[in-house]
Amino acid sequence: MVSSAMIAAGTFAGACRGAKPGAASEPSSAVLRVGVAQSTLSATNPATGLRQLTQLLSVESVVRVGEDGRFSPALADTWTIGDEGRSLLLTLRAGIKFHDGSPLDATTIAGLLPAGLRSFWGSLADEVDHVKALDGNKIEIGFRRPSPFLREMLEVTIRKPGPTVIGTGPFMVAPDSPTTLRANADYYLGAPNISEVQVSSFPSVRAAWAALLRNGTDWLWEVGPDAIDSLQSSTTVAVFRYTRHYQFLIALNTQVPALRSSAVRRALNLAIDRAELVRRALNEHGVVSSGPIWPGYWALPTPLPKFEFDPARAEAILSAGHQPSRAGRVRFTCMVPPDAAHERIALEV
Repeated sequence: MVSSAMIAAGTFAGACRGAKPGAASEPSSAVLRVGVAQSTLSATNPATGLRQLTQLLSVESVVRVGEDGRFSPALADTWTIGDEGRSLLLTLRAGIKFHDGSPLDATTIAGLLPAGLRSFWGSLADEVDHVKALDGNKIEIGFRRPSPFLREMLEVTIRKPGPTVIGTGPFMVAPDSPTTLRANADYYLGAPNISEVQVSSFPSVRAAWAALLRNGTDWLWEVGPDAIDSLQSSTTVAVFRYTRHYQFLIALNTQVPALRSSAVRRALNLAIDRAELVRRALNEHGVVSSGPIWPGYWALPTPLPKFEFDPARAEAILSAGHQPSRAGRVRFTCMVPPDAAHERIALEV
């Protein structure tokens, strides 16, 4: 398993002002033009393309989970752990409003959070015992058992139910265009310096990159590891890297005769050089995974345990008769999504 880096490139970037809640908003006419390749311009996949970009700019979570797995403020700015790790008392920021002007308070979050947890986390949401609004800006969340991983469920985003994205973020989706996001002038942290984000679709990353060089766009969203090397040589473009907390993995079907034996599956695991996969398939724009938990997580032991690469031992296991076909031979079919990163990893495997 490996985690890959996603890259964005742009000629400039904007940010929200650090204004105090309730401060007067200054008008702005700045427009950010974002180019996205059609392969990532998904209207339905929340992890990629247009929907991911929309989510990042328009909706927010109760708290953010940092690179090390620790909380940082979002809709809630303070929190206290109680009941020996089974509860969280959160205090919301003041002056938060949804894009439709309605206020967000503890009662609203207590009503929306259970469904949001169920939608995002599935059966894991059963570990939440209760969500209570204690007063206008305080919420108590109780868990059935103490666990730091359960608290990370609060990274789920808060939005009103319905087909239209109505959140609390610095930008809102234009009602007449799903590829246009307009500044939330009533944003509780101050109005954005950018008045509008316009997203344009291109048939490929190469075409979007060409438009950026011609000043047809200001920002290129989601540049995969296969295209980053050509961008790095430009002196007029800034490149921003972010290692996404997702993994590429191969799921083995234990119902297939060739993969039914645990010894065969263990041998295949020993035969994969993950560091070489990152180097060759992802052009070194990735991190070797050590398990299902992000390797920078604060509670993991150091040094991290690593998957062993031992092809000689793998061959010995297969040759010892732990597989149903000829000695040392295992045949199976591997299906991959039709995108460049998955195909390159599959070929290297």
